[in-house]
Amino acid sequence: MRKELRKAGARAQHLVKDVESEIVSWLRDGTVFLSPDEKDPNDLEFPGKPVGGSGAIHEVARTPLQLVWAISEDGFARYVVHCCARYHDVVSFSEFLLRIVTRGCVLTIPR
Repeated sequence: MRKELRKAGARAQHLVKDVESEIVSWLRDGTVFLSPDEKDPNDLEFPGKPVGGSGAIHEVARTPLQLVWAISEDGFARYVVHCCARYHDVVSFSEFLLRIVTRGCVLTIPR
């Protein structure tokens, strides 16, 4: 999988760098909630915080147990995210939500 991504060119390399830095940061640092009842982990904040400079991936939720990203209709970006998650032994899945105003999918990475 890493060989395939290396062959995919500069765009893939930038995506891998951006995605891996966020996943590693989330795994390493985690998040601490001082008042866990105040924030519902199922609340998704759209459009979210951009992940990297591609504009294809936005973080819409982050808790100690899950990292949720909205990915535009970019199948390659979604593939890169799943590959990076697998490389770091993190389970990931894609879910298409109808409540999203803009078209795309939400990728949830649970711990």
